[in-house]
Amino acid sequence: MAFKKELQLTTTVYPIDLDTNLYALDGITVDGKEVHESIKDTLTMKVSMSNKGAKV
Repeated sequence: MAFKKELQLTTTVYPIDLDTNLYALDGITVDGKEVHESIKDTLTMKVSMSNKGAKV
């Protein structure tokens, strides 16, 4: 099952380094600023859908 989540972007960010962790995506932009985005909601949804699929 695919899903889509709209994000409000206030500034343009150009990541050059991206680190994926269990609950977050961390990056560093060209100008040295750090970017942190939580993916905990996505992980929770994945586990929930996986459990539902296992029951079927």
